Amino acid sequence: MRFQYCPKCGTKAIMKVIGDEGEMPYCPQCEAPLWDLFPVSIICTVLNEYGEVALLRQDYVSKTNYVCVAGFVKAGETAEDAVTREVFEEIGQTVVKLDYVRSYYYEKKDMMMLGFLARVKKTEFITSGEVDSVEWFLLSEALEKLRVGGIAWQLVAEIGNRVAGALVDHSAGAFALEDYHKITYRNTDGTNPDFVQLSNFLETYLNQVVGGAEKRQAYKSLNALDGIHEVLLAYEGEHAVGCACLKPHSENAVMLKRVFVRPEYRGHHISRELLTCLEVRARELGYQQILLQTRAECTVAVKLYESLGYERVPNFPPYEGMSEALCYRKKL
Repeated sequence: MRFQYCPKCGTKAIMKVIGDEGEMPYCPQCEAPLWDLFPVSIICTVLNEYGEVALLRQDYVSKTNYVCVAGFVKAGETAEDAVTREVFEEIGQTVVKLDYVRSYYYEKKDMMMLGFLARVKKTEFITSGEVDSVEWFLLSEALEKLRVGGIAWQLVAEIGNRVAGALVDHSAGAFALEDYHKITYRNTDGTNPDFVQLSNFLETYLNQVVGGAEKRQAYKSLNALDGIHEVLLAYEGEHAVGCACLKPHSENAVMLKRVFVRPEYRGHHISRELLTCLEVRARELGYQQILLQTRAECTVAVKLYESLGYERVPNFPPYEGMSEALCYRKKL
């Protein structure tokens, strides 16, 4: 908002050159420049520990698209305070970690919007009267629910690019070789939160590798985590860094699935150790062969599987007719 009258004394403003600011409104009575004012609001991507984003339906904002949590900064509070308050008020989630992303100018309302990533621990939604509904979506799916090019879309895209960029950067060296002995392995099942989170990271990584989630739609139901009872997780301390699991395929065969290691921990044979341990477990369970499916774009994974003795075979169910799928088998 540009002042035409002084808000303090009511004198009509004149235009005056003020230093580097150039010509701007000025009160001759108060001898003071009248700086432009505009409302400040926050907008945030709410991300839980499973890699899911909370998106809202607010019909008074949009009847066709989902939106992110957003709201005005109140007098006397910081932008960070506003994010924490709005997330709790609108969807009942408590922010445990907050990162500033960037600012956006909302021209339609002459407003500055400050974008944040708000991390929460997933709990039941408690919505305010301003929220018609709210749902969790994978980060890789969230963009499809937002208005393309809108500020919410830009914010989620920025966060998605940062996550995907980190996931495909195999050169990251945060994990030193001398720390390799700190890796421990734990058995669990498909409901383990660490496994679910790593699986979601794997989804984001694979979408990036193949060029978009739309190219993997046929695989979505095939990668569901229900019915998985044999999971092996790799940890550095209490930090889950890798996963793999077994899922029954037939009476004599089991599928090896959800093989993933965080980028900064790659190059230290964690995947190889996960697979070797699961092969032992498959034998204990009485299976005669292990099956797996991958894609040609996953070149590092293909090399790993072949080095461990997996042989390429014709596509088995449910991958028949999927030309991009590569199927492998290893006899136990």
